[in-house]
Amino acid sequence: MMPALFPIFKRTVLGTYLLALVQPSIQATEYKSGSCVLTGNSDIYGIGLRLSYYLAAFSAVIAISTMNKASMKDCLKGVNIISFAILIILIKNTVEDDESYALFEWLVIFPMVLFPAILTVFLISYEHSLLCGCCGIIYSVYGLLQPWIYWTKLYQGAKPECKPKYFIYTYIDLYNTHLVKFFRAMSIITCFFSVFTFGLALWGVWLGRLPQTSLREMDEQSRASILRPDIEIGGEEGLDPTQLTGVKSAVGLVAGFGTLFSVCTMIATSEKMLKGNDVDLSSAEFTGTSQLVPFLVGLFTFVSTVGSCWRKWRES
Repeated sequence: MMPALFPIFKRTVLGTYLLALVQPSIQATEYKSGSCVLTGNSDIYGIGLRLSYYLAAFSAVIAISTMNKASMKDCLKGVNIISFAILIILIKNTVEDDESYALFEWLVIFPMVLFPAILTVFLISYEHSLLCGCCGIIYSVYGLLQPWIYWTKLYQGAKPECKPKYFIYTYIDLYNTHLVKFFRAMSIITCFFSVFTFGLALWGVWLGRLPQTSLREMDEQSRASILRPDIEIGGEEGLDPTQLTGVKSAVGLVAGFGTLFSVCTMIATSEKMLKGNDVDLSSAEFTGTSQLVPFLVGLFTFVSTVGSCWRKWRES
């Protein structure tokens, strides 16, 4: 048992050590006095954190394209931890600091934390119920809080004389009447679906208390009708392993290209939002621990994913 736990112990110690290097700061996205330049919140979208999320997103693309579940698990674990920490900072800033430009912070961050969560679609199973359940709870909270932001915090921290912009392939006035109506409608829809997601996530966490052997047996039973050709589904024979491999490869490539397009769109939107609104992030240097450590975590995740997928391809 101890040899099996040793790799987990090493990763836990290393992760704790790296996090201990980060110097915490109290920041929020606010307009500078007498100008329309925004002082950016480097704690949630500094260059190191953004690169970390982008690398995690590209890791997800690679893992999905190759249908490498081991890489998906490792990537999702890291994303869960960072997303949970950022969620706490967002809520804290919105509640405690009336000068914090809440809407802008949530608009920049939400797409970044949303896309890596697509990994749960490919990991949903009894065996990974705890991991997917934790991810579902975190992202459900993001979704449940959307009406709070768009209906009660829409103008918190805003300046009437400043004209903030949103980017959807082109710049749009952030307070355009139609855009605001769209945001508010989508926040209600997102909240509605998040209620169901939250319930499913809690069920996943509850299932996660069971031994892994029991969960794997449940997965095997649920897959039996697909893997065994002697069992008929809808009057047709199930897929044999060779056919199943081909189907998985095709699904992986299609899903990978779709995810890649979404990731590139997310990156462009986030970067254009920061550039188009004159966000000043000069206070957080890339070489500082608060930016360098998250970047290194994202880089290690990306390299690990590439290596794992390469080994899997060589062995196949």
